Amino acid sequence: NRMSHMSIYRTQLKGITTSFLIKAINDFIKTQEGMRIDNNYYARGEKFDIAVVSRLLPRGMAFSIERGCLVIKGDAWNQEEEFERLRNLIPQFIKAKVVAATTRAAHPNAKMQMKTTQHEVILEVCI
Repeated sequence: NRMSHMSIYRTQLKGITTSFLIKAINDFIKTQEGMRIDNNYYARGEKFDIAVVSRLLPRGMAFSIERGCLVIKGDAWNQEEEFERLRNLIPQFIKAKVVAATTRAAHPNAKMQMKTTQHEVILEVCI
């Protein structure tokens, strides 16, 4: 039997502002059926900037920018599969948003389309 405990994952994703993170998470939840921002998330005293919850992720997951890096926090107990899926997918989504923003700045007329599946994010760019 596993016990519940808070896990903290420091990603390699750098150079993101808190406001960019919050906008990206708000965009991400629109791609996931039944997912919403969790304003009542409890991170056991851990600091976070935004949290999400869904039917498959009832205990939620929180995100913060710490020392310039994306940090993911949460308790995977009893929601391991969805927690792992999102722990991998959300940083991909945020990276794609960074690439899209960088491309848009350099090529204002570029055509971009982003698609999010269960396990990957696809960004098509035509310059």
